[in-house]
Amino acid sequence: MTITSQPQRASSSRKVTISLDDRQLGALRWIAQAKGIPMSQVIQQAIELEGYLLDRRQQGARVILEDNFGRKEELR
Repeated sequence: MTITSQPQRASSSRKVTISLDDRQLGALRWIAQAKGIPMSQVIQQAIELEGYLLDRRQQGARVILEDNFGRKEELR
């Protein structure tokens, strides 16, 4: 992935350019459409979530997913 950055305005936001393969771009479009939000917001939410999960894991927490049948799996 290639990331470039340039200031956008006086705010703390920055405009960036990233390179995604076709599968990643398709997933990004699908998530944005399913949630009814812009692709940039999907990326922002993903970064926030990944940061939160990493922080919690570093504190010793485990992230467990449970499906409708009670099956559980740990995210690593």
